[in-house]
Amino acid sequence: MKTYLERLPDDVRSLIDQARAAARPHGHAVYLVGGFVRDLIIGVKNFDLDIVVEGDGIAFARDYARLLQAKLVTHHRFGTATVLLKNHLKVDIASARKE
Repeated sequence: MKTYLERLPDDVRSLIDQARAAARPHGHAVYLVGGFVRDLIIGVKNFDLDIVVEGDGIAFARDYARLLQAKLVTHHRFGTATVLLKNHLKVDIASARKE
């Protein structure tokens, strides 16, 4: 996976690094998932990140949005959130579920 990530633009790699940084103080594990990973592997340009958090995804999203100085939209009913960046990128965040 590291080889795939090296091909990403610097600003997208920075978003991934900042997600790790936002998760670290709380001991959360965060994972890139979904269409972003699929498109990364098959070589399709898609810079909208999908992240799953082992822990409280909305709390993580608040910290992440604050770190990025970005807008946050929460969806409490589903335990998800979307971080909207000024450069029109978005990061969808969900809490890991067992079902």
